[in-house]
Amino acid sequence: MSSQFVIAMLNPTIGLLFASAFFLLWTNQRGQGYILMVAASYVVSSLGFLIQDVGPNFEGELERIPSNICFLITGYLLIGGVIKRYGLRIPHATMAGLVIVGAIGQVWFVLMQPDLTARVFLVNFLLGCFSLIGAIWPGAVAKRHFVDRLVFWVTVLCAVNFLVRPASIMLLAGGFPDFGSFQQSF
Repeated sequence: MSSQFVIAMLNPTIGLLFASAFFLLWTNQRGQGYILMVAASYVVSSLGFLIQDVGPNFEGELERIPSNICFLITGYLLIGGVIKRYGLRIPHATMAGLVIVGAIGQVWFVLMQPDLTARVFLVNFLLGCFSLIGAIWPGAVAKRHFVDRLVFWVTVLCAVNFLVRPASIMLLAGGFPDFGSFQQSF
């Protein structure tokens, strides 16, 4: 087993550990459906990383389409879980629309007009939108507990990360000619 394989398995393994922890928590609190949504988000994230890092490499980077769609669905489920935790209605139409825009964009920037930089910006922008929804949507709910304030600030920081980091890297690196250079940019 190569060290590269072990490193590639870190994200899926950590995701499945989180999924298991949230699933076990849900088995003790079955009335809290948001916990199950969060568990599912980690399963889908792990699947995305497996497709991206361990799955077969196809001509034209076709494996990037399902992996990035998995990451967008992860955002949907995770932020949906955050919103549901506050007893609010999940904006399914808006969030599904973000996933659909992302899926169409991925197909376009892989098959029709290959452009890694555009794919990076698209996925990060949409994940930033999910994070903003998670910070703003429950905004009217009183944040009485420390964990509520923590969830708010983590979603804000995630939004900043997804929205500012790609632009910063672009300014410093000037683009991504291939996926290897993109991975090295972090």
